[in-house]
Amino acid sequence: MPPTPVQAINDGDILRVVNKGGSQFRLMYDSRTYTLKPNEDNFLPFAAVALWFGDPRSAGLIGSIADDRGLRAWVPDRETEVRRLRAKYDNQMGDETMIVNHPVVEVYTLDGERIYTVLDDPAGEMVIAASPTVADERDLRELVARQQQQIATLMSVVMKDQDEQGSGQGEPPPIPQPPPIPAPGPVPEPGGISSAPGQGGPTEGLQTGETVTMPPSTSVPPAPTMPPNLPQPESPDAQAQATSTTVPEPTGDFHGTPLFPTTPQADDALPPADQG
Repeated sequence: MPPTPVQAINDGDILRVVNKGGSQFRLMYDSRTYTLKPNEDNFLPFAAVALWFGDPRSAGLIGSIADDRGLRAWVPDRETEVRRLRAKYDNQMGDETMIVNHPVVEVYTLDGERIYTVLDDPAGEMVIAASPTVADERDLRELVARQQQQIATLMSVVMKDQDEQGSGQGEPPPIPQPPPIPAPGPVPEPGGISSAPGQGGPTEGLQTGETVTMPPSTSVPPAPTMPPNLPQPESPDAQAQATSTTVPEPTGDFHGTPLFPTTPQADDALPPADQG
């Protein structure tokens, strides 16, 4: 009875390869050279193993698988892998289902589990499942375990910080409250003036309709007086008299001689009356 193959494998896994042949074998992958000496171990990435020895996940149909980052890759079918390896190792004649003239190697995981490649199993009897279900479940469990460990570490750090802050500092100071807003005064009633009770205003204790005598400080100030150096305004009669004009009567010529003498002259006297 053949051994149970590995249930799932990822593209980023590292595998241990043992050269069981009698000669040294060199291969290249990703610009790097790997030398497999007889009966010695060497460590190769899974992609290099699948390239040179065949993808152990290949089955009867083409499949796809997702890696730990969620990237999907196509997995060829087993017949295609056999044809590719026959061309790689120059198998021009013979049974097309068999591969000859290839290196004899054994591939193991780091845990020691045997992996059967296409060179070991051209018929596909020991196929590793190409479905990502098992691998995703394993990765999910590992991811949950890592996250739980990270959460526990973070919680311990937070609790330590809180303990240090609580031991080094007292209670926080209270937040100052704003002063209370004073209540508005009472609304004056019609017919009188009121003031807030207890403030000693002039209307405190008076009833509606009573007379209120205001203090002298609230009396109406006298009208302003004119400065003494400015002319005082005249009355309306004086203004009318000042605007009226009076034409003087002529009293003489330009030389001061009276035009009309007031005393009659001798020659201007009336003749005597006739006595006879």
